[in-house]
This record gives sequence, structure tokens and C-alpha cells, in this order.
Amino acid sequence: MTPRVERSGDAEWHLARVLGAVSDTVTLSARTYSLTEGAPVFPAPRFQRAARQLGYREDAAEAAPVPTFGLVPGPKDVPLDATERLLAARHADDFEAAVQAEAPWLVQGQHAQARRAADPLTRFDGLTGRPAPNHALGDGATSVSASRLETLAACPFRYFLKHVLEVEPPQTPEEDPTRWLDPLQFGQLLHDLYQTFMERLDGDVTSQAAHEETLMALLEHHIEAYRAQTPVQHEAAFQADRRRLERAARVFLAAEARRSDAEPVAFEVSFGQGVPVRPHRPSPITVTLTNAVQLRLKGRIDRIDRLPNGDYAIWDYKTGSMYGYDEQDLGAAGQRLQWALYAYAFEEMLGTDDAAGTVARSGYFFANGRAYGQRLAASPPPRDALGAQLEPLLDLAAQGAFPHVHKRRGACTFCDYRRICADESKTARDTDELVDATADEAICDALARWMQSD
Repeated sequence: MTPRVERSGDAEWHLARVLGAVSDTVTLSARTYSLTEGAPVFPAPRFQRAARQLGYREDAAEAAPVPTFGLVPGPKDVPLDATERLLAARHADDFEAAVQAEAPWLVQGQHAQARRAADPLTRFDGLTGRPAPNHALGDGATSVSASRLETLAACPFRYFLKHVLEVEPPQTPEEDPTRWLDPLQFGQLLHDLYQTFMERLDGDVTSQAAHEETLMALLEHHIEAYRAQTPVQHEAAFQADRRRLERAARVFLAAEARRSDAEPVAFEVSFGQGVPVRPHRPSPITVTLTNAVQLRLKGRIDRIDRLPNGDYAIWDYKTGSMYGYDEQDLGAAGQRLQWALYAYAFEEMLGTDDAAGTVARSGYFFANGRAYGQRLAASPPPRDALGAQLEPLLDLAAQGAFPHVHKRRGACTFCDYRRICADESKTARDTDELVDATADEAICDALARWMQSD
């Protein structure tokens, strides 16, 4: 006998029948905002249809006759918890006092929102009110990564939330049923594969046909290793990710087979990460940009190539989208720093080894199936030029000032903190207004210089 499959219409009919049989008040509740997504959400269609059947209109909820249907309990309803008790009394004269007693953080948040909306920069806009020696990133004493500096350059307030307050964004609990590996694992697997493959061939990729079998065998080995760590939940998702990995590997191999002007000489070279074996450097590397800006850098260079003239090219593998990357402005108005900082760091390593040559080109190798193996690279900018550009930003951080300002439109689009941050349209106003309304002259000067820098 074939089991009966219940259709959605049957479930709705049963719901309406149950609701119709209830003689007392029925309260249906639905989530209207997602903390993980930072955006409004809408009730399920079944919920909305039940609302229409019961005659609920949101714009007339307060005046609706009994029986009522609403997103919050009415004054005559029996509250299920303290939150519902507060919501039921939301029109009472002492509502704010009741909220203050039950949930003081809500009143504090309302106060912070009002202060943030005002013109002067305050502690609610990222001003700590005192110097921040732990965040004096340009003093040559504080170890810092390129990604941390890029966070500061993209938006100081984002840096404030992440590295000063150490706010952890909520993680989405739902798994993507269409993927076996998350983007970080997917990219790490490809990094591991490319390193293993290139080291095995000593960087000598003669043709795609000659090495495809070797690459695919190594890929299968890496897939099995990752599969042991991350068990497969959905076979279809596993097979889809396998196809994505195979495509990325073939794109990488084709790009390498076309390469004729450089010789790969090192892979995954770290500095400041405690690895003592050459060419790695166990301690951070100090890079002097100007007299006022010295960076004590730590990181890992994905790949180093030697050019025919003895100079070098360094590459950072990217396994995601090319969105936001532009070869005409590889530095993205001072917000993308890794390619330049890694070039300076490697030149310091060359000087330590008394080796000839400099870094002539640095950039990003999109070694995946989405970008077809494209490379974006440029000559590193003069150190003093980048130092002069970063100096006012580093001055702000050292003074404990992390305002919500950024130079590029859309900087908030993919920010993990956008749901708790100020509206981008507010911070897009003329920075002169913020400067004029802020009493601290040193902060005003650094903020003005940062926004005026190229």
C-alpha cells in the first residue's frame, strides 16, 4: 500500500479547522527579523493565509474587534513570558520604566542609537576617549596581519567591533544542502592541492596533457583526506563539490601550462608564524614605509616566481569571485593592501639572505573555475607613497578613534556587522560635518587627512 502524501493544502485546511474550533483567543507569532542575515523576514505563506482568513489587517490591528489576530499579544491576553508581558503593555504610560526594569539593555541601545544619530563623534561611533597602544599598528612593535590592516582601511568602525570590542557575528546554523565544504574549506583544499602539485613537479609544468593524471590523482587524495574530517551529509552535494574542484584544478593546470615567463621557486612561505625552516621566517618582518609608519608584519605568501631578469613576482591564490578586483586600481583606494605589503615583506627577506633581485610584480591568481585562471598584478607602489596614505588612518587607531567612515560606495554590502552598525547613508554625508562637530583636534586632523588621501 502506497503511503498517502499530505499536500500543503491539506495541512492548511487542518490548521484552519483547528483554529475555527477554538472558542478562546488564539495568538500566532512569527519572526519578522533575522539576526544572522541582518534583514527583515516574512512569515510563511501558511501563516499569512491564516491571517487573511481570520480577517487580520496589520494597519488596523489595534482597532480590530475581538477575536483579534496580531503579531503581539493584546492587553487582555495571557502573556507567555516577560517579553510578551512587556509587549502587551506597550501603550501604557509607564512602559519605558517597565522596559528599563525588565530589559535595561534595550533602553541603553535606544540611547546609543540617539547619540549615534547626532553630529559629534562619540564613544557610540567608535571613539574610546583615550589612546589605544594595543592598536598602534604603525609603531613597529605591534604584530599585525595584512587582513587586519585591510579591515581597518575598509572601515575603522568594523575594525572597532571586530578587534577592539571583539564582537563575534552570529553564525548561520543552517547547513547548505547543495555544498559539501564551506567556502573556507573549499579554498583551503585547493591551496593544499596546488602546493602539493607544484612542489612535486618542482614548478615545471610542461603541458596540460602531461600532468593532468597526476593532478587528478592528487585531488582525489585531498578529497578523501577532507572527507575523513568532514563527513558527507548529502551525496549530491558531495558530487557537486567534486565537480567544482575538478574544474578548478583543470583551470589551474591550463593556466600553468601556458606560463612561460616565470619559474616558481617557493610556495606557502610564512613569516611571523613560528616556522623556523627556510625560506620561512619564524618572527614577524618589520617593513618601514615612512619615518612615522613601521609595520611588523606576519603572514603567508602563497607563491613566489622568479622572472627571467632575476626579479620576482609573488601571488596570492584566490578561489572565489573576482568581484571588487580591478587591475587599474589593484589597491582599491588604499583598502586592498596585502599584495603590496607582501611584496615589501619578501624584499626584506631577500635582503636578509643577501639575494639579488626585487619584487617587480605582485598580485592575485584566481586559480578556480569561476575566473578561468586570470591573474591581476601590478608593480608595488613606492613605500613612502603607501605610508603617507596609511599614516592618518594609523593615527586614528593609535588615538582610539574608529569612526564609521569609508571611501568606497558599497563598503557595507558584505559586512558581517551591518545589522548592528550605523546606516551607510548617514556616514556618506560630508565628512567635514563630522570633523567640525568633533572637539578633539588631533582626531579631526587625522580624520580629515584620511578622507582626503588618494
